Amino acid sequence: MKPHTTKQGLQVVILCGRDGVQRSRKVHLLVLAAFVGKVPAGQETRWANGNRADCRRVNLSYQKRSRPQLRKPKAPPEAWRSLADNLLAPNYGSSVEAV
Repeated sequence: MKPHTTKQGLQVVILCGRDGVQRSRKVHLLVLAAFVGKVPAGQETRWANGNRADCRRVNLSYQKRSRPQLRKPKAPPEAWRSLADNLLAPNYGSSVEAV
């Protein structure tokens, strides 16, 4: 059994069930279920060192879910800002006639 790393940095293994169907399982959840127990309600997995590929028991724990952080909107690229400044500047370069 060889773990694979997902795009999110999680270790995953393929296990075969009693019915013969292969299923993908996250290694950190298998380790915590085996040594700590099932996930308590309202809690999630935490990595002590922040490395999601490190699935050693000493690095894993369950902790209360934190409040989701609001994402700050990304600033537009500098080229867009200068273009917007030029478009919004008074006397933009051509006269506009009122209808």
